[in-house]
Parts: sequence; structure tokens; C-alpha cells
Amino acid sequence: MSAPVQTRKEPLPHATVVFLGPHQSGKSTAAGHILVKLGGLDKRALERVDRETSNRPTSRYAWVLDRLRLERDRAMTLDLKICHVALPTAVMARCAAAPAPAPAAAAAGGSDSGSGAASASPVALTILDTPGHPDYLRNTITGITQADFAVLVVDSRPVVLESPSSCFQTRDLAQLATALAHQKTLIVAINYLDVAVEADPGLAEQRFNEAADSVRKLIKRQSQSATFVPFSALAGDNFIERSPRLHWWSGPTLLEAIAAAAAATPGITGSTAVAADLPLRMPLLRVYKVGGIGTVPAGRVAGGCLRQGAIARLLPPLPAADGGVACAASACEPSRGVLEGAVRSIECFHDSRAAAFTGEWVGLAVKGVPTWWLKRGCVVSDAADRPARLAARFTAKIQGRPPPRLTRRCSETPPQSAKNDCAP
Repeated sequence: MSAPVQTRKEPLPHATVVFLGPHQSGKSTAAGHILVKLGGLDKRALERVDRETSNRPTSRYAWVLDRLRLERDRAMTLDLKICHVALPTAVMARCAAAPAPAPAAAAAGGSDSGSGAASASPVALTILDTPGHPDYLRNTITGITQADFAVLVVDSRPVVLESPSSCFQTRDLAQLATALAHQKTLIVAINYLDVAVEADPGLAEQRFNEAADSVRKLIKRQSQSATFVPFSALAGDNFIERSPRLHWWSGPTLLEAIAAAAAATPGITGSTAVAADLPLRMPLLRVYKVGGIGTVPAGRVAGGCLRQGAIARLLPPLPAADGGVACAASACEPSRGVLEGAVRSIECFHDSRAAAFTGEWVGLAVKGVPTWWLKRGCVVSDAADRPARLAARFTAKIQGRPPPRLTRRCSETPPQSAKNDCAP
């Protein structure tokens, strides 16, 4: 639902978190619950979701993000979802004042990674909800590469935890988060503990320890340390506030763990000044055509700063049928094969901005650029300040992953993922 455009003079510090996990682990429910509790959804949209889920209350928070008819019919996320909330000052202050975890909590995996460096000021948090089904891994990788840190949601039910397919997916997603995310911070959220509490009040701690040990064995080869947090995405136990049903847990809540990880990102610590000195690079995630505005490319600013009125250059150019470079005569320089257009306006989640800084998710209204030209992966740069150029070769990290089964036909190719090895 569209919201009125508001003008903000000074944007809040920002961070991006991606929710990962196998299919039906509760990622969309957790992300939707955060969006509802922190006021990221307007009243009319929430009332509509309540009406649509009146006969299936367990899908209430998941349907906040899963809005496609196919997603709701199949009960699964198909595309990358992006939403925006603000972490309140109270949560950041509580996270900054939180003491070090008790030895029991540390033994259970509840490491307090960076909570002492948390800021007490509010923080703008962008939440990415990714598909959990292996058929849509491409969209999941896209979300991981755009995130500062990751939350891996794990189902604690034994029938799911001991499933080979769930183990393989959890391992692969943890490896992708380590290799492709901007920061090496991983939060492992153990879900469905409300089911254990309803069966036996003393069973929840045992289920959490079993799930934490299982995940720790899967990611033991990774270099980063994980923060383990028990919670319930549907019931809200240990989600924002501590729950009496999980009285044995002395570590942080899920939102406190997210706030602690967000406080350590470059967008919060102030180290974005280094990235601001870099040339502008903004990989496009989506391209929209808005009536009355025109072409609106959207994505996350990877480096540099883009100001309203600047001339944006978009690469790579669309290849022509004859092997050359297709150019629009009104907006392209045929001799160099580039496409340029003036940035008429910049919006960040319905907030009008005069400039877009490193790490922000923005949409640009670019004049003179045809929609059919652009696609996911194109890069926006400033034509007047070290613009992007086509490269014959580049340095990258390539990671090949075997399929989750023991036998494989010779004609099959293992899935691969890649990321640029240098700053943009």
C-alpha cells in the first residue's frame, strides 16, 4: 500500500538484515511479526490481513509479506521481500546496557556479539525475507548479497531437525551467509519452542540445546561465531520482550540480538565515511514504471553518494542483435555505448531525499531512460565522478556447492554463487 511521501532532512543510521532458513521454518512469520510489532504496517493493511486470515490465524504474520496469490496458495515465499522499520530507542538503549551473557547462556550458544557497542539512538532497519525452497535459491542469494548480517531461522521440532533435507539446507544457507554477506555476523534463531512448551513446560530448554548443538555441528567449519537465540515467531516468546515460558533463558531477545548486530554495521558505527569517498555504485534490484513519473530503478547504494539532479550512468548496456551495443538515440552516446539520464527525484521507502548514501535502499526517478533497457544487475554510477566502465576481466570469489544427495549424474552441474572480491 502506497503511503504519502514525506521529506526527512537527516536520515537515520541504517542497517540491512536478511532472514534465511529452510522451507516452513518460520522466516516470513518472524519478519512479518517484527514489521507489525514495530509499526511498519499501516492500520488499514493490517486490518485487511486480519480479515483474510480469519480462518487461518497461523498465517497472519506470514501474509503480511507474502502477498502474491501463488505464495498464499502454496504457503511459501517465492520472491525477495523488502520492508522497512525503525528500531526504537528503548531497544537500542536496553541492548547497549545489556551485560555480558551468563556462563550458562554462553554454553548454550548465546554469545553477545557486539551488544556493548550498541547505540541508544533509533536505527532504520531494512528487513529482507528470502525464499526457503531450493527452487528459488537465486532470489535467496540476491538477498544475502545485499544484507549486512543474517538471521538463520531453524525449526526445533525433532521430525524437522533430523530431516536430511533440512540439515543440508541449513548448512548451505549458513555457508552462503558467511561467504556473501557484507558482515560475518550470524544470528541463529531457534523457532517453534512454543510447541515444546505446550507439550511439556520443561521440554523447551532441551529442544533448544539439541537444535543449537545440531546447527553448531553444521557450521563448525565456518570462521564466524554464531549467536543462538530461542524464540517463537508466531506466539512472540522472547521476540521483543522476555517470556515467562522461557524463564531459563538469560541471553538477549531476538530483537536485542538484531539491534546488537545492527549497531556494529558500518551504517551505524560511522565508518561509512570511507565508503562515501568511493565512487558511486548502485546495483539495481528491480525496475518499475510508475505512471506520471516514468522509469524508477531501485536498489541498495553499495558505495558513494548520489544527489538529486546528478547525471546517472547505467551499465552494462543492452547488447544488440548484431553483437554491438544497443543505444537509445535521445539518451545514449553511440560512440561509447552508455546510457545516461538526470536523477529527478530520490525516494527511500516513501521518504523524499535530496541525496542517497551508502547502504540505503532507494528508488530513482531517472529522466530519459527506457524501462526495457534496464534489468537486475545493471549498475548506476555518477557520470561526473569516476563513472563505471565495462571491464574485460575482474576478480571474484567462486563457491561451488554439491547438491544435497550422495549420488549425482555426470551431466549435472553443482550450483555456484559468486561475489565481487573488491569494493565497488
